[in-house]
Amino acid sequence: MTVKSRKKKEATLHWVTTPKQARSQERLERLLDSAEEVIAEKGFEHASVAEIMGRAGSSVGLFYQRFKSKDDLLRCLLERFSDASIATADLVFDPANWQGKSIRVIVEQIIPFLVNVYRQRKGLIRAILLRASVDPEFNQSAHAAELHIADLLEKLCLDRIDQISHPDPRTAVRLAYQMLRCTLNSLALFELKERAGFSLDHPVLEKELTRAFLRLIGFRSSGTHDKGNEIIPSKRKRA
Repeated sequence: MTVKSRKKKEATLHWVTTPKQARSQERLERLLDSAEEVIAEKGFEHASVAEIMGRAGSSVGLFYQRFKSKDDLLRCLLERFSDASIATADLVFDPANWQGKSIRVIVEQIIPFLVNVYRQRKGLIRAILLRASVDPEFNQSAHAAELHIADLLEKLCLDRIDQISHPDPRTAVRLAYQMLRCTLNSLALFELKERAGFSLDHPVLEKELTRAFLRLIGFRSSGTHDKGNEIIPSKRKRA
């Protein structure tokens, strides 16, 4: 299989953003983009309204026309991130993207995609996780997209239940996904590189998370061995 033909068979994984419609919506998106930048650099607690609005090219007065406080801003950022996460998941986990693909191939593509999202949005994700830890209502909203993704991934895997050797496939897939998200959340919250040897930027993070996921569910090839994005028929052992 040539590189060109192989690319045609790969699922296209990309982040989905909601379209900008009215001019006022464009100004809001610019404000939210600026807020994410400042939060990523300084953390939510140290992100000032003045700096956010300065980067957005707007006035502090305009901020308080839209939001009562920075807490309202964070809720708006969460809503935008959750909406985009759900829209992205619906596209990424569409079964049509994965016809004829094994769980291994699915996981080997989806996990690096999720890790990359965490790398790019680490500042916002950290702010969301910190607020969710002390605000039950915020916590419920923050986990809506995560539950949606868990449902979609579970369906993809259970549609290939013959590739799962774990005695309780549903529990195994759910736990494997929870393990994945808990690890990524911890790495977004804390810089563990010196203590634990890993960070979101560690070069083998995706590989090891993929290995752990497949091992936990007891992945087994169903008459095939996976190699990259190709599914190669297994060779029978000689008697």
